[in-house]
Amino acid sequence: MHYFYAPIYNLPPNEDGQPNRQFGVAVLSKFPIIQAENREITRLSTQEPNSSPKPAPGFAEVLLNVRGSKTLFYVTHLDYRSDPSVRKMQVRDMMDIFKENEREKILVGDMNATPQAQELKPLFNSFQDAWSTNGEQNGFTYSALDPVKRIDYIFATPGIQMRTADVIETLASDHLPVVADVTLTRVSNRGDRDE
Repeated sequence: MHYFYAPIYNLPPNEDGQPNRQFGVAVLSKFPIIQAENREITRLSTQEPNSSPKPAPGFAEVLLNVRGSKTLFYVTHLDYRSDPSVRKMQVRDMMDIFKENEREKILVGDMNATPQAQELKPLFNSFQDAWSTNGEQNGFTYSALDPVKRIDYIFATPGIQMRTADVIETLASDHLPVVADVTLTRVSNRGDRDE
């Protein structure tokens, strides 16, 4: 598979001679990654004492070539704290990044907020939510042991057709994974569109 890793934290090793400890987000793709960038959004560090919100890496942006359809794919992990102020800043930062390119986009990640959260409203206003479009039941993803809320999402711009969405029951993580089938439209050199 093709991959891109976007570290949020790059910490010194616990022992001499060991590699740095990194924590972040990643993209795994069976389709080629044409470009990749570790973008910055506002973060409140979990590693620095008395930190304040500031730009930090860990917002993965990749341009995928999916059988000729060039699509932007983003992975994020938003702030976990009950105070939504940092998440609000993060959503604003992501929306600013999305405006830089007109291509179709897919955004996935742990938003650490339920669909009713006000700070997620700009995402719901600009993107399709795979679960709202095609999911069944409640779509709860957290916690994996006892799922009681939906905080993990797959979003796509309106030009991407969302076909199905599902939550997979597994204890591979503390969250249940969300999967979706989507149809992308390929634009030929002549401007014709096909799926």
